[in-house]
Amino acid sequence: MDAAQRIAYDAARSGRRQYIPAPLKAWLYSPEVALHAYRYGETVRFDLHLAPATTAIAALTTATWWRADFVQGVQEAKLRAEGVADPVIAAIRSGQDPVLLDPLQAAAYAVTRTILTERALSDAAYARAVAALGEQKLVELVAAIGYYTLVSLTAVTFGIPREDSAA
Repeated sequence: MDAAQRIAYDAARSGRRQYIPAPLKAWLYSPEVALHAYRYGETVRFDLHLAPATTAIAALTTATWWRADFVQGVQEAKLRAEGVADPVIAAIRSGQDPVLLDPLQAAAYAVTRTILTERALSDAAYARAVAALGEQKLVELVAAIGYYTLVSLTAVTFGIPREDSAA
């Protein structure tokens, strides 16, 4: 590693995650991207007002859209750790609408799926999203979708295998 890569790597290693995420290996080819992407990920993981399971539902939906097996594996494990039932995970993974009893999770899934498939929210969908999530959580959900799109595209472009999802 050169000096800039070492700075980015060391920042990630000493970060709140306590491990080096697999996409960082690719991002390190551009140390500036690595540093900012890692920090963006920490924000999504630790600083949002969305519950971890709600964020993970959006992340799994995004990863499924991009067919990012690595990211799917990571998010499935997070959802199981949060007590989300396997049928919900399987439905999302297969591209089916899951049965979600938690209204915030259901809204996050609907918004994520709509943004990915329609590339926008209609006025009516936006109004439903704000009513269910509030403006702050909607902004944070969109930020999470963006981050997990970056992670998913990194995984599929650089061939990060599902086996790395345990890391």
